[in-house]
Amino acid sequence: MTNEHIGLRLGIAFAVLIAILVGIGELGLHRMKEVDDTLRDITGRQMNNVRLVREAMTLSNRNSRITMELFLLQDRAQIGMLLAERSENTKTISALVAEIQGRCELEKEKRLLAAVEEARKPYVESYLRALHLLVDERKHEAAVTVMVNQTLPALLKYHAAWDDFVAFQKTQLDMAAKQSEVDYAKSRHLAFLLIALAVGIALAVAAFATRKTAHEIAARIDAQNEVTKLNSALEEKVTQRTRELNEAVKRLNLQSAALEAAANAIVITDFHGTIVWINDAFTTMTGYSKEEALGNDSRLLKSGEQPESYYAKLWSTISAGKVWQGEIVNRRKDGTLYTEEMTITPVTQGVGNTPISTSLLSSRILPNVSRLRTPCG
Repeated sequence: MTNEHIGLRLGIAFAVLIAILVGIGELGLHRMKEVDDTLRDITGRQMNNVRLVREAMTLSNRNSRITMELFLLQDRAQIGMLLAERSENTKTISALVAEIQGRCELEKEKRLLAAVEEARKPYVESYLRALHLLVDERKHEAAVTVMVNQTLPALLKYHAAWDDFVAFQKTQLDMAAKQSEVDYAKSRHLAFLLIALAVGIALAVAAFATRKTAHEIAARIDAQNEVTKLNSALEEKVTQRTRELNEAVKRLNLQSAALEAAANAIVITDFHGTIVWINDAFTTMTGYSKEEALGNDSRLLKSGEQPESYYAKLWSTISAGKVWQGEIVNRRKDGTLYTEEMTITPVTQGVGNTPISTSLLSSRILPNVSRLRTPCG
């Protein structure tokens, strides 16, 4: 496997690992956000209710002080201003109660708020009755009696109802805080499990990637070592073969030089009698240059002095793989005849049993005749 494939595999493994870690982190953060949102929703709603209750209680206390002040004042203008303020406060309290009612979601909240409204009604009615006696009928003693016997007990019940409602809101806040602690503990436990899972997966991915990579690297090293051994063996064989070829070339050069320097004319033909090599002695004896002789048939030298039966016997002998010796009259390039003592040695070499006729031509000068050994047809 190439380096690119190993790098790609490692990249994919670590990308999967990073994706798992990111997913676990995202899941943990999402769970923590859910817990925070739930706690914020509960605490926000409960705190708003408590804030509204405090505003209503503040206005209610303000109305109680206004009522007390009205029993002490004699100035009709001041009394009118305080009555107007008390009336506005009463309307605001009613609006706050209505808003709190719209925010209530639990049945107990609704029951406690209903208890507040029930306690508020006799309280409002009693201090309105007391104010009527005090302001409209100018019955101070009767107004005081109503305030003491009816309004103050109703006020205590009214405030107690608000206290119960506020206590319930605080209880809800405490429960929300405890529940958030439980949820946070569960989230931490879940995060721990997910982290442990991520670590396990990371170790598995790392082990898998490391094992596969180590195996592939080891396989590559073995392959490289094997290639190195093969290259070394090949180099040794090439070196040996080169040495053998050099020695063969040296032998061939030596043989070629010996044949080239021979005093006798030497001709090498193929099985069909075509001349493939001659030495300088042949050129000297026949007058044919190498360019003229090579590729021509050995019949180039035929003089016609011997009968065909003579040549048939010659070819029959060398075709049988035997050496033929004899004298033949041949013709030079300039047309003159010469007699040569010829030795034809058939050589079987190469593919199959196809012989290559090799002729050793030697000159033996007879009166007015030169002798040449060459294959003729």
